[in-house]
Amino acid sequence: MNIMMVNDIDSKFEELIRKCKECGEPVYINNDGKIELVAVDINYFKEKEQELEIQQLVLESYISRLNGGKNYSIAESRELLLSSLKN
Repeated sequence: MNIMMVNDIDSKFEELIRKCKECGEPVYINNDGKIELVAVDINYFKEKEQELEIQQLVLESYISRLNGGKNYSIAESRELLLSSLKN
């Protein structure tokens, strides 16, 4: 786990950016013994955001099926998923 003190952000901002890009994981910002902020590289953020969108689609599909919605083949599901990611 990467941790930085909040007081170091101004003086070590470039280091914070470098850490985020190099480690590919969140950097936790500590203030008075508590984690207050989390900094991540934009690519990491976009990747996680896309993962959440996919999980949301899977959950919505599952709920729809439980409520009597249409069952889709693997090919249909793949096409729906890919088209939704393009939007």
